[in-house]
Amino acid sequence: MTDGSTIYLVEQGQATDLVHRTANIVIHELVGVLRPFYRDGRYIPDLLRPRDHVTIDPAVRGGMPVIEGTRVPYDEIAALLRDGVPAARIADY
Repeated sequence: MTDGSTIYLVEQGQATDLVHRTANIVIHELVGVLRPFYRDGRYIPDLLRPRDHVTIDPAVRGGMPVIEGTRVPYDEIAALLRDGVPAARIADY
């Protein structure tokens, strides 16, 4: 990650300045990056909650988006729907 003047290695809520102070740890919070925003006229959703009923939790499947309250990956459900499987039959899979 960069702020324009240096490069940070970001790990678990803290960042290490790799250019100027390689031995110093800098506390860095990514809350602003994770909130919804607009870029070039495109809406970028909340990265921690990209869709209704989809959650992202580092403790569940390594942070992969899953169906809320399950460990079922969102992309697997989306692929079934894209392949024409009716929503009512998804639970069969």
